[in-house]
Amino acid sequence: MDAERRAWRIACIGMEELPALAATRLRAAGYAGAEAVPALRGSSVVTALKPFDVVHVVYPPPYFKWVPAWRAGGKKVVFHWVGSDLYGLARRPAARALFRAVRGGVALHVADAPWLVADLKALGLPAHLVPTVSEKMAPAPVPLPDTFRLLAYCPDRRRDFYGWPIIKMVAELFPAVGVVAVGGGPEAGAPVNVEFRGVVDGAGMDRCYAETSALLRPTATDGLSQMVLEALARGRQAIWTRRFPHCIYAVTPGEVVSAVERLVADCPLNAAGAAYVADHFTAAAAAAALGRAYDDL
Repeated sequence: MDAERRAWRIACIGMEELPALAATRLRAAGYAGAEAVPALRGSSVVTALKPFDVVHVVYPPPYFKWVPAWRAGGKKVVFHWVGSDLYGLARRPAARALFRAVRGGVALHVADAPWLVADLKALGLPAHLVPTVSEKMAPAPVPLPDTFRLLAYCPDRRRDFYGWPIIKMVAELFPAVGVVAVGGGPEAGAPVNVEFRGVVDGAGMDRCYAETSALLRPTATDGLSQMVLEALARGRQAIWTRRFPHCIYAVTPGEVVSAVERLVADCPLNAAGAAYVADHFTAAAAAAALGRAYDDL
């Protein structure tokens, strides 16, 4: 890396905790001037970023319209795709049209899952694979609880997108199986074996993984789910609508029910899944991948 690149100031903006994570990975890759910029609104999206050389946007759609202003200010623009940002364009014609208008001003695309890279390529946009690796990975598998329970993500917003109808169906069909639901409040009419724990912090999630044997994630679409990686890292089984090593692939309601039925009968510690995550999804590997991507910027 030459001295000029090393001196770049990089503003990481976007969704929730992901800009801070991207900045951490960039600093580890040698870009000491990377920092997460707090949520911006209105003209501050331009004025607050004036001192920066690069704008790294995690979850790009809310920022499409600002690309021309950033480019006019001499900034390089990086779009960092994580899943629902890209797939959401299919149902939002206005956003899709705006993206087509500004995409020429984006200098680099990175994406956190192989299928996102493939879908961007189909749009004529070469992208680098940079897996998102959270700071919540367990250093070793956690012993399974005595009682089989499922863990599921049920946020208040877009609950159906995250598979609530299938989660509810599973809870109804397996009334003896507890379902720990995180991310949102109670759902009216939910089966009594669903326990809603709301938004949970890191220590709370550690308890949730320790108290459950398997993750149920019947999402409509997905990037590289951090919950899946975190569950695998702790030796949990994972039922997912994406084909992924050491996960149980299930898409239709019938497939999900069959997968749950098998795990109720026999749910061993997923040692192979934990080893796979430990070998392939480390902070160092994520930083190296992001550094390689920035070599093309």
